Amino acid sequence: MDDNFDHLDKVKLEDRHLEGLREAVDAAGGTIGDQAESLASIEETLAGKQSRSERGVAGGYAPLANDRRVPLEFLPEGVINSNDKGWFATPADLMEAHPLGINGYWAIVGTTDSVWVWDGNSLAWVDTQQRSPVSSVNGHTGKVVLEAADVGAARPSTVEVFLQSATYFKPAGAKGIEVLLIGSGSGGNSGRTGTGSLPGGGAGGGAAITHAELLAPEVADSCAVVVAAASTGGFAAPGQAYHLQGAAGKASAFHFNGSARIVANGGDSTVDANGGPAGAGVLAGGAGGSGAAGAAGAAGAKGSGGAPGGGAGGGVSATDVAYSGGLSPYPPQYTDRMTTYVTGSNGIAPGGDAIDMSTHPVFSLYLRPGLAGAGGAGAADTDGGDGGSAGGFGAGGGGGGSTRAGYTPGKGGAGAPGVVVVITHF
Repeated sequence: MDDNFDHLDKVKLEDRHLEGLREAVDAAGGTIGDQAESLASIEETLAGKQSRSERGVAGGYAPLANDRRVPLEFLPEGVINSNDKGWFATPADLMEAHPLGINGYWAIVGTTDSVWVWDGNSLAWVDTQQRSPVSSVNGHTGKVVLEAADVGAARPSTVEVFLQSATYFKPAGAKGIEVLLIGSGSGGNSGRTGTGSLPGGGAGGGAAITHAELLAPEVADSCAVVVAAASTGGFAAPGQAYHLQGAAGKASAFHFNGSARIVANGGDSTVDANGGPAGAGVLAGGAGGSGAAGAAGAAGAKGSGGAPGGGAGGGVSATDVAYSGGLSPYPPQYTDRMTTYVTGSNGIAPGGDAIDMSTHPVFSLYLRPGLAGAGGAGAADTDGGDGGSAGGFGAGGGGGGSTRAGYTPGKGGAGAPGVVVVITHF
């Protein structure tokens, strides 16, 4: 009997164990089913994805900007301005394309060249007679600033005058560059003191003038411009028995491409009573006049197109006769004023007489006024007269007048500075 009960307990225990196994299997089956459904959902999602290579291209998708908005260039035109119905050749074409509308619709009609709008009251397109905005001006859009060439007009040439060394910058659109260069004139020598027959101080030489024309491609975008400074005249001390030489003139230059340059040489000076040599060049300057013992100072030379040389200072004879300083070349209209110039107080010679550039719109202003210094008058019982300083550009200074011992000889006049003028043609 006891054995039967023991067997029954074992059977019940096995039934409970089998029931637990059935529940575990059912739970596992549910999990597998859920995972299968999740996998199917992922596969369905991936099937509809677009790759990064399709971003922002036709048939792809629009990207987002940093502000999380779609950039305007990726939006359809109608979305940006759905009220703009476009351009139509005639009113009939507009009405055929859009027979109905709402307030806010507008279009441009070619035959009237005006803006038409939809009128909700009359249910029709109405001409506002307002002209459409200009889309371009001579091919330019946006904020348009027209140059002369845009409307077929010639761009005027520009003129730059360099009175000191600087840099020339070639403007855009330049076709040709025209250059005028004048070196500086030499300063005149001082007079001297002593006994017997004395010569006056030699004058400074005039500078050369150079005129050149270059094509724009030959000229660098930036060019060094060297302008010769004025030269000082010789300054004698009281009782000085010899001439003090004036400073030589210097060259002006236009460095148009690397080491390539155009030069106008300055005038020169020499010791004692000799006149300074002229600046060399195609348009050479004039030599300064030389002082002669016991005579009037010699006139300066006019030069072959360059700036003139100064007049020499006046000398003193052995019998204490003092002579006038030499005149630099002068035009006839100054004849009645010779006394003023003999004393060396002014220069009088216009430069460039040997070349006619009076018709040039710019260069004639700088060639003609070059005034050389006249020589200072000699003296026997007072200080010698100072040589005149040159005026304008490139001319030589006058020589100082000589005098007797115990007095101060005249100073040499300063040579005129150089100049560089650049004209840019378009």
